[in-house]
Amino acid sequence: NGYAGGQILINQVKKLGIFVGFKQVENQIKQFDEFKENGKFSQKKFQEVLLRTSYQNPTQFGEALRSDLQLQTYTNAFSNDAFALPYEVKQISDILGQKREVTVRQIPLSNVEESISVSDNEVSDYYKAHSSDYMNPESVKVSYVEITAKELAEKKQVAEDDIQKYYKDNQKKFTKKPTYHVAHIMKSVSSESDDAKAKADIDEIYSQLQNGAMFEELAKKNSDDKVSASKGGDLGVVEEGTEQPEFEEAVKLLNKDNVYSKPIKTKYGYHIIKFIDKTAGSVKPLAEVHDEIKRTLQNNGVEDAYAKLKSDVVDKSFSNPESLDSLEDLGLKVKTSEFFDKSTSVAPFSNQKLLNLAFSKEFRDANQNSELIEINDHSSIIIHPLEYKVASAKPLSEVKESVVESVKKNKAKTELMKIADNYLKNIKDEKATSELTEKYKIEVKEPEVLDRFSKEYGSEVSAEIFKMAKPSGDKKSTIKVYDQMGNLLIVTLNKVEQAEKSGASEDGLIQNTITQVNSGKDQRALISQLHADGKIKINQAALKSAQD
Repeated sequence: NGYAGGQILINQVKKLGIFVGFKQVENQIKQFDEFKENGKFSQKKFQEVLLRTSYQNPTQFGEALRSDLQLQTYTNAFSNDAFALPYEVKQISDILGQKREVTVRQIPLSNVEESISVSDNEVSDYYKAHSSDYMNPESVKVSYVEITAKELAEKKQVAEDDIQKYYKDNQKKFTKKPTYHVAHIMKSVSSESDDAKAKADIDEIYSQLQNGAMFEELAKKNSDDKVSASKGGDLGVVEEGTEQPEFEEAVKLLNKDNVYSKPIKTKYGYHIIKFIDKTAGSVKPLAEVHDEIKRTLQNNGVEDAYAKLKSDVVDKSFSNPESLDSLEDLGLKVKTSEFFDKSTSVAPFSNQKLLNLAFSKEFRDANQNSELIEINDHSSIIIHPLEYKVASAKPLSEVKESVVESVKKNKAKTELMKIADNYLKNIKDEKATSELTEKYKIEVKEPEVLDRFSKEYGSEVSAEIFKMAKPSGDKKSTIKVYDQMGNLLIVTLNKVEQAEKSGASEDGLIQNTITQVNSGKDQRALISQLHADGKIKINQAALKSAQD
């Protein structure tokens, strides 16, 4: 049905003659992050990525994208035409903003559960009735060969002479820039009219500094850089090249004998700079960067080697499809997996494409090597089926503890419901309810006001509370509902508080949501109508085969 619906839309787009030009397709391709290097579209990266997909060439990909854009143009028309009426917005706003005052009586599961006993017959009967809850899922075992660019790089031998040469030829990469530790007092300038005042202020501060005032106190009192002002103007240790050029030129002139700069100006305003310390630049020793250089040299050319190895693997596997053993000629190791099921999180078997293939009946029946499966940009795998286990019920001995807990919990819930019914039956008898409260440690909470998003009792309980009928006169509605911990709650609805008037931003959000819902309804209605008008034939035999 999903495929048929999509095909119907495609036919409708063709019928209407919706056109998407080459330039639109090209612009869209350039937006994909997968095709970018250093933030810009790369034709080389584009072609490399396509090689790892089912598209034979860029033209085929472009045509597929053109179809998607045509469909998008068509369906966007519904989004643009959809709207929300004011009464709909108000109705939803009132519903979402409503609050309810309730009284909750909680009967703890634990107080009943402790006294519950479970017989062997009860365990056996429950297990038989719920055997589908205790299944070993279908699982497979495969042989596989994994190829990773990382492993190729690690295998690559790098001579010490090459490491030393790289270190010598790339000294700039391993040079630590000089650093300086300074403080400053700044008077900011945001406009030309501020300039004269800021200059006069900084000159006055400099005069006070020359007359013996403490730099730190002047910074705290006068600096417009409030972050550093709180620390006496201290900017911390700064690497050369990170501040404004005028600022750094002034810093270069400072030392232990020349501690303060004269007022200088940058684009931020006027500054007085105080020298605290300097550290000269230095070259990192080879020992410190040795492993980094080795990894760099190992990675050089690894992408080309990885691409070539993948090509060799595909060729060799295609020539010898009955087994992966021939791939050992390429220096690769054939491994055997443990049994795994569809919910596995173990890499690389958690890859969805691999899982779909490994559990495919056609793949098992063919008993041949798979195609090369891309796990990510730097890792791929090829698999061969070995063994398959159908889904089967776990033996009772293996799951007995879990079954006992389930039976116990069910019996406890039944007992809780009896207690609740007895409590409600005697709700007007203060003595009877007091005895039940004490015996079963029922917690009677103070009346509380909840909204739809209250998390006090969990979302499921909140949903049930907001389904309750509104009180009518002295008649209050009461429900019994289990919380997330299995405790039984007796909830009495005391009153309903209407929503306060919502703001423009909330109404805007509601309006957008209703518009999207209406747009979706319009699209489904159109597809349904086109479905009814179209001539669709479903190959039931092929469908059944695919399902099997």
